[in-house]
Amino acid sequence: MLAVLGRRAASAGALPVLAQQVSRAISTSQPAADLRSFLDEADPLGAAHGRAWLAKELRNKSWDDLHRLWYLCLVERNMVLTQLAWQERQQRLSRRASELPALYLGRYSKVKLTMNRIKQVLSERASLEADAVKAADMKRIIHYM
Repeated sequence: MLAVLGRRAASAGALPVLAQQVSRAISTSQPAADLRSFLDEADPLGAAHGRAWLAKELRNKSWDDLHRLWYLCLVERNMVLTQLAWQERQQRLSRRASELPALYLGRYSKVKLTMNRIKQVLSERASLEADAVKAADMKRIIHYM
């Protein structure tokens, strides 16, 4: 049908309408009812979480690997902060204490430490860059991370 509309517009003297411009991207994901879609489904008490990455390990990674790891840490950080907010809300509603926030704060500190180390490694690479323009671009990108 969109092709027909494009031909009619072209025959009328107007610019042809491209089907890609007219059609909209349709999301196939399920609509989220509340924050539960962002929460960690695993049992936090039984779940073991690793350690923060060391700067020595990160220095061996490529720019693309560090970029991917940064965004994985960003997703994890947001999930942990959402989990903490959810737990805080549940505690206010039930007026009882829980040991869960301490577990999530431990995960949060590991993720933040990894993110800070990624920025440190990227800053080291930017300072070693011979091309001044490229070094300035790298520092600008790192600053906004």
